Amino acid sequence: MPQRPEVKLIAAVARNGVIGTGEGLPWSVPEDYAHFLESVRGSALLMGRRSWTDFGRDVEVAEAFVLTHREAVPGAEVVRSVPEAIARCTRPVLWVAGGATVYRQALEADLVDELVISEIHLEPEGSVRFPELDRRRWREHSRAEHEGWTLVRSRRVRPGS
Repeated sequence: MPQRPEVKLIAAVARNGVIGTGEGLPWSVPEDYAHFLESVRGSALLMGRRSWTDFGRDVEVAEAFVLTHREAVPGAEVVRSVPEAIARCTRPVLWVAGGATVYRQALEADLVDELVISEIHLEPEGSVRFPELDRRRWREHSRAEHEGWTLVRSRRVRPGS
């Protein structure tokens, strides 16, 4: 039986919780986008259909899963749930990379092992927001300041740890 992949959630989140406008990102932070592409390279990636349409052409991954109700998505395997993507993943790491619905499903189902959050130093207008986190369930283990953004990594606090 294959081992469950480590599930890492990667997101860029503005100070006000905005992650998008419904038409894409409301900012341009090239260094952060390069970090995203480098982080997911060679791994498995899970995105919603709209996020895949916006960013999928840029990623170089070994496996791509798109959570959608559509029958086919060019360049990716269609899944109907986050647990299905985890079950079908053959790589050691599965990156959950948006959008808001996919993030919410993964977090609510308690499936994420690590958060990799780029805190964008802006408060843009936008209708798409990152789900609220219970910060007591996460322990920050690294923080790196960059011009215009901060990279924060946190691990899930498991009972007994």
